[in-house]
Amino acid sequence: MKKACFTLALLVSLLTLTAQDRQISFDSSGKILSIDAILAEKLGIFSEYPDFHEATLFQTSDSTYSIEIVTRSGKDLFRTRKLLTEPELEALRLDISERTRLYSPKTILNQEGRSSLLLANSVVSYGFYGTAVSSILSSDFSPAIYFLSSGAGFVIPLLTTGNKEVTLSQGIMTAYGQTRGILHGMLLPMLVNNYTDFRITLGFGLVGSIAEGIIGYKWAGRKGINDGQASTIGMYSDFGMLVTLGASHALGFYEGDHAFKTNIVAASLLAGAVGGLLTGNAISKKDYYSQGDASVTASAALAGGYLPLSLMSLILPDDMRLYTAVGSLGTAAGLFIGDRLAKKHDFSNRQAMFASLSMAGGGLIGAGIGQLISSTNESEDIYIDYDPKWIVVMSAIGASAGLGLAILNYTRAANRENKNLSLKLQLNPMGFMNSRLTTADPIGRNAIPILIGKIHL
Repeated sequence: MKKACFTLALLVSLLTLTAQDRQISFDSSGKILSIDAILAEKLGIFSEYPDFHEATLFQTSDSTYSIEIVTRSGKDLFRTRKLLTEPELEALRLDISERTRLYSPKTILNQEGRSSLLLANSVVSYGFYGTAVSSILSSDFSPAIYFLSSGAGFVIPLLTTGNKEVTLSQGIMTAYGQTRGILHGMLLPMLVNNYTDFRITLGFGLVGSIAEGIIGYKWAGRKGINDGQASTIGMYSDFGMLVTLGASHALGFYEGDHAFKTNIVAASLLAGAVGGLLTGNAISKKDYYSQGDASVTASAALAGGYLPLSLMSLILPDDMRLYTAVGSLGTAAGLFIGDRLAKKHDFSNRQAMFASLSMAGGGLIGAGIGQLISSTNESEDIYIDYDPKWIVVMSAIGASAGLGLAILNYTRAANRENKNLSLKLQLNPMGFMNSRLTTADPIGRNAIPILIGKIHL
């Protein structure tokens, strides 16, 4: 009988895995994961703990929860644990949510994207808004107007976003609208007049930047798009302009009576921006795009356009439309390849950054090799002449190779990470005391596990 009970206890011990408590939020919106002493004082809670330091909330089972309260006494920290039922948890969350709304509403605001929004806004304000306003209002450049308008262009968003939610996607869309809106706005008067006064052009660029920045912010907030979707929309809109501009030239829209007419160029760019934006919005709804995926797709599009375009320098066709044709087709092919990669793999921002750096590094190495291949000594002391076509071709090959190797490396690493499932077992010497417990506990209710396992997903 003792042997059977010991065997049963051993089997139970082998199947026993350590339970992991899951941290949950204090509020119903899921934004307050911990409460420190400052927030507790604002909300008027945990006053019964004079040395309160921090509180966290955990889910221990399907219907059991615990609150961990840490207090400080000198250099020592002490932890108190209280169990909560589900009704008690709901009452606590309701109370904290109401107190937060009344006494500390900024606590539950999501302002992850506010820093990037203000950074982009400061660049646009100091680099364009001040110059544009000064040029529009004054016949000569006025430093006073520049300083005032540049400062106001930064201070106004700083004050207006202080108590508003600015998610990461809203920051991305606002920055995209402010920067690209300058170009889009400047193109509008060119649609009707090939020779527009520069002040009118600057005015439309100013209005376009502000309008598109606000629209981007509102759109990201109302549609609830994430940061990956926002990056994808902006990226496709940019490449839409490039592809449409190249395709328009390849189709002969800039020849004959339409040669060098700015209204045709403006129409091509604006149509490409709108078409790319709509395409990016549709593709981003597939929900497999991250910020890193959008960046890798952009790198693939750049390499896809540059490689065939550089190879044309070896052929040197007489018709310039062949250059823009292969460049546009290569860019479109790069976007397609990038989309396939994004569908299969989830690239992080770090991986995307190093992939771009690998592409740039490969391009520089290729350019150096091309220069060495093409160099010819016309005279030992006078000069060295280079054939630029080999520099262009080898840099394109090097950039494509660098990007390809980086993507190959990171896709393999991503596969290993995504498929990583480990089980760690630890021997518990106290479990061997089960043989002495069988007399007092014949059915093994108080059996001590011999092996403790942890599953890592």
